[in-house]
Amino acid sequence: MPRVAILGWGSLLWDRRTLKICGQWRSDGPLLPIEFARTSGLNNKEGKLPYLSLVLHPSAGLIRTYWDVSLLTKHRDDAICDLRQREGCNLSCIAYLPRDGQPQCSIPGVEERILEWLNSKKGELDAVIWTNLRPKLKKREVFTVEESIKWLDSLRKRKRHGRAEEYIRKAPSQTDTCLRRQVRELFAWPDILIGF
Repeated sequence: MPRVAILGWGSLLWDRRTLKICGQWRSDGPLLPIEFARTSGLNNKEGKLPYLSLVLHPSAGLIRTYWDVSLLTKHRDDAICDLRQREGCNLSCIAYLPRDGQPQCSIPGVEERILEWLNSKKGELDAVIWTNLRPKLKKREVFTVEESIKWLDSLRKRKRHGRAEEYIRKAPSQTDTCLRRQVRELFAWPDILIGF
């Protein structure tokens, strides 16, 4: 039976919802370029506030990720669909890389880093899946930390920053991105310790 690792670096760790995993996030995942580089919750019909989510970004600094093992071991597609359901995204936004896999991600070097890490886990894992949403910032062609801080500040001025603040402050401690360090200082948003 295939053992599939799920990579995490943000809210998966503190809000797994129905994701079927062992529940023992390990802190020695692959180093990947990650940043709070995607505006989320903008068209939310439930009235939830917008926030910045963590995604892979080619110009971001390398962050050590976390990983856990899917409990769905009969077929790899079960684990992929489980992660897709938790993330509320299209199936095309879940990346899959078996030990002998072919690159699918558009960010150079990501698969190579993940495959090197996967090969270091011989006998323990057969494949890796992760959420592969693209960076985006409302009304901007290109993500920059500066523009994201302006966007967050506009939320603060309108008193609509609660969810954005929570997402940044609750990120796992080793997910210490450039944006997170700046808003910690600029907005006095200290980390909330979540056990990771």
